[in-house]
Amino acid sequence: DCFYCSLSQITITQNPLYYGVSAVHGFGRGVQFLGASEHCTVDDVTVLGFTGIAFALASGFQTILNRLNLNGVYEDATSTSLSTTSVGLHITGNSRVSSLSGSFIQYVVNGTMFDRSSGASNSQFGIESSGYYYTKRGVVVEDASRISIESVYFNSIQLDGVYAGNAYGVGNAKIHISTSTFYNNGAPEIVSSCNTLPYTSCNGITMWTGYLSVSNTAFQTTRGRGIYLPSPSDCQAVVAGNS
Repeated sequence: DCFYCSLSQITITQNPLYYGVSAVHGFGRGVQFLGASEHCTVDDVTVLGFTGIAFALASGFQTILNRLNLNGVYEDATSTSLSTTSVGLHITGNSRVSSLSGSFIQYVVNGTMFDRSSGASNSQFGIESSGYYYTKRGVVVEDASRISIESVYFNSIQLDGVYAGNAYGVGNAKIHISTSTFYNNGAPEIVSSCNTLPYTSCNGITMWTGYLSVSNTAFQTTRGRGIYLPSPSDCQAVVAGNS
């Protein structure tokens, strides 16, 4: 367990790290907070060249994650051969009143993933002033988390910038998105299936169940839909002031 702790200025990397690296050369995990983490601060942490989970947080309470630079394994800027299990930031359950800010996550399957693999659903988690670049999905929510996303840039995401499902049979996430940008999601040079109608992925936001509000957010050259609700009867959505 970790109470009133601080972790800062740490770099974890494979050596050497270079363009053209194969996924088999990456290491599995970076930093893991598996017990209770209360009133903790993580700042200026870099994890490079991983194929598993760069940063995992379980049972975080008032935990602040700031300036994380999480870069997975990649072969080149347009490769589709990313690891099938890589996650930049994994919030595994019971985390509440915590936040991620000023961070950058790229070349992974799931940028930030919320689920209840280690307990109950997460709640009251904020993501702000951060960027996701060339990931399969940006933010993935598979539980009943309450999440605020503000001033976040999603660039060239392969499938969905934000995806909310119900893998654990609970779903019902509550997601608030404001002043953010979804750019070049489902880029055809990355995902060839995004050239084929109908588009069931390659969207800015895909929400299967729960509540979604989107305001003052831009969707630019998104290959599929800006906002996609596959099961409208299971969702409530409020959308205002977007382009």
